[in-house]
Amino acid sequence: MKFHALTLGLAGVLVSGAALADHMTSGTDRHYDQHGMTSYSSSSYSSWPMTSPPASGEYTIHRTVAGTFYTPSIYTDLPSVGEVASKVSEIITSQQQEIAMLQALSPRARTAGFDNVSTVYDVMIADHQRLVGQGSNWLVSYHQPVPSAPAAMTAADITPEASVDQQIDMHVQHFNQALDRMHNERSSTVRGLLLMGATTAARHITLLRTLDSDIDLGRRTVSARLNMLLSPTGIASSELLNQTVAEETTYWQAHNPPVVAFTPPPIPEQPQVAQAPPPAPETPQPAIQPAPTTTAQTPVVIRPIPMQSKVAGRRQSTRRTRRAAH
Repeated sequence: MKFHALTLGLAGVLVSGAALADHMTSGTDRHYDQHGMTSYSSSSYSSWPMTSPPASGEYTIHRTVAGTFYTPSIYTDLPSVGEVASKVSEIITSQQQEIAMLQALSPRARTAGFDNVSTVYDVMIADHQRLVGQGSNWLVSYHQPVPSAPAAMTAADITPEASVDQQIDMHVQHFNQALDRMHNERSSTVRGLLLMGATTAARHITLLRTLDSDIDLGRRTVSARLNMLLSPTGIASSELLNQTVAEETTYWQAHNPPVVAFTPPPIPEQPQVAQAPPPAPETPQPAIQPAPTTTAQTPVVIRPIPMQSKVAGRRQSTRRTRRAAH
C-alpha cells in the first residue's frame, strides 16, 4: 500500500513539473489576481479541469490554463496577499498625508523666521518618505498597486509655535495606535511597518519636544543640543558636546543676572551689663553620723543569803506579826 502511494506521489510531481516547464518555455505569463495569488496563463492547452476557487487564505498559488488550478498552501492561517497589500497601502497613505502637512508647514515657518522649526520638519519629511519607500517596494515586488501621493495641502492659519504643539500631539497618538495594532496583527510585513512607524514617531517626539523647549527659551535657530539630535549617525561627537556646553553656558549667563554673594549687615554692638559675680561654691557639710544605739541592760541585784545559827537545835528567831484571833 505504501509503495503504491509513493509511486502515485512521484508520478504527480513529475507530471506537474513537466507541465510547469512546458508553460515556462511556451510563453507563460506570471501575474497576480485579485486574491493575491500567483497565476500562470498560457494558450498552449485547450482544456484543463475546471475547479471553483476556495475561500481566500486557504490557497495561495494557482495557474490558469484554459481554466483554474489551485495548489494548497502550507500555512493556512496566514492572510492573503491582497489583505496584506490593503493594510500596507493604508500605512503608506497615512505617511503621505503627514508628509504633505509638513511640506506645507515648513516654508511657512521659515518665512516667519523660525529656521529651527523648518529644519526639524524637513528631517521629519525625510523619515516619513523612508517609510513610504519601504512599503512601496513591498507592493511593487508583489505586483500590487502603489497608492499615489495626495495633492499638496494648504498650510493652516497657525503659528509655528502652535504647529509644534500640534505635531507633538499627533505623533503621540500615532505612536500609541501603531503599538496597539501590532498586538493582533498576523502579517509579519504589516507588523514590521507598524514597528518602523512607531520608532519614527518616537524619534520625532524627541525632536519636537527639544524644539519646543528651544522656542520657549526664545531661540529661532538650530541650537547645539538640537543639532546633536539631528545628527544622521545618532552619535554626538566630542566637538558637538563641547559646543553644546559652551552655548548653554553663554545663554544662561546672558539671560540670568550674575549671582552676588549675600553679605549680612553688621550687628550693632549692645552695651555690656555688669554681670554679678558667680556665687561662691558651697562648702560641703559633713554628713551627720547617726548616734550609736546602746542596749539597756537590767542591773542584777545580789541579795545576801541569811546566815544559819551555829547553835544546833535552835531555830533562828524571827519577828512575825500575829494576826488577831477571831
